[in-house]
Amino acid sequence: MKYWYICSLKIIMKRAAIVLLALVIGFSCKKNEKSESENPAPVTPANGTLNFTITSYDSLGQAEAKTPNTSISLAGTAYSAACDSNGKASFSLPSGNYAPNVIRAKHEGAPFNVSVSSGGTTNATSFVARNSPFTLQFAGGGANSTGNVSVSMNVNPAIPAGKSVKVAVLCSSQPGLSVSSYSVINEIYLTQNSNSNYNVCTGAIQSAVNQIPNGGDIYLLAVPVTYGNYYSNILGKNILIGDNLPLSVPTATIKLTKNW
Repeated sequence: MKYWYICSLKIIMKRAAIVLLALVIGFSCKKNEKSESENPAPVTPANGTLNFTITSYDSLGQAEAKTPNTSISLAGTAYSAACDSNGKASFSLPSGNYAPNVIRAKHEGAPFNVSVSSGGTTNATSFVARNSPFTLQFAGGGANSTGNVSVSMNVNPAIPAGKSVKVAVLCSSQPGLSVSSYSVINEIYLTQNSNSNYNVCTGAIQSAVNQIPNGGDIYLLAVPVTYGNYYSNILGKNILIGDNLPLSVPTATIKLTKNW
């Protein structure tokens, strides 16, 4: 009887131990599940896609059918890519703002900023403009009659027959004009190398000159360009693209006195 009692007690204790172990394991699993749900693993944001289409402008400012030998690098990053012959390139990028550098020999790219969102697609268009091979010098001028600011200009080398050279004419009542510091601009097209008494007092320049009093100074700067005026969202101002400054020639500047 005593032996049977002891055996029964051992069996009960063993079963109780098994039940207790099961409860401990179950509690531990539930605790781990709760902990994992309260502290989920971090999710890496998806990259976004940035597609570029780049147009190229030739030495006379005409858009070219193809955009060869052009590449894009993203400033401050290790990302870069070569464009295909149609000027297309694509990047897979973390979300953020990027400043692309569009590069082609003897060409100037436009400085701009573009944003990429996680999982989204951004299509950006830009260009490279051939640095103008032309130089221009003033040969005199005057502002002696109402609505007239005439200048004589010489352009070199020879302009191809049937073609024209685009010239950005900048104007101010103060000195200090430059291709990256101006507020008044007209863009004109010259078809001949020697241009006498060309009236530049139209559009924005006419509006600016009208505000200058009689006897006031008129400063003009003329620069051959292949693209011209461009607003850069990364610089927050207008600049000239495709100018001839890499030729290291003096810029054409002239100071006139308004006599009307």
